[in-house]
Formats: sequence, C-alpha cells, structure tokens
Amino acid sequence: MAASIEEVAFELGGAIGITVLGSVLAGVYSTILVLPNGAVLPPAVREGIDQALVVAETQPPDVARLLTGSVHQAFDGAYLTALAVAAALLTAVAVMAWRARAVPRLLPITPP
Repeated sequence: MAASIEEVAFELGGAIGITVLGSVLAGVYSTILVLPNGAVLPPAVREGIDQALVVAETQPPDVARLLTGSVHQAFDGAYLTALAVAAALLTAVAVMAWRARAVPRLLPITPP
C-alpha cells in the first residue's frame, strides 16, 4: 500500500512539474519572440520552436536567417526562465523541509 502511494505521488509530481514548467516555457517563448520587421508570417510561428523553424524553411533566405535567430533567442530565454522557476521552487521546498525539521517537538507531559 505504501509503495503504491509513493509511486502515485512520484508520477503526479512529475506530471504537475512538466505541466507548470511547460506552460511557463510556452508562455515566455510566445511573449518574448520578436519577429522580423516586414515579414508576413503565419500565427503558428508563436506556437513553438518546431512550427517556427518549419515556417522559416519556406521563407526567403534573409528572412529565414532572421526568423531562425529570433526563434532560437526566444527559446533560450524561455528555457532559462523555466529553469529559474524550477530552481526557485526547489529552493522553496528545501527551505520548508529544513524549517519543518528544525521545529522542536514537544513531548506530552505525563503525570508522575
């Protein structure tokens, strides 16, 4: 029973972590992506790096080079932000665990 609870908690924690950090990465990527001026690009470019690189293959070489550079720069910034969020969350959990362990436990007083 205890092993199954531990396994479910591990899987749930992993799924929540992937969801939260993936959402942070996608949100930051689409926010900080700067598209080349004058280029008419489909909205799929802001959805993810894969879609943007596929669109870049269909553009003239100068636009493709600018788009590819912008996409890589935005993804790098988004990935760094997701790593910073993960580090902050891990630090917060470590501090909470350390503080919970440092609390002295009071023993009940038993009459003599």
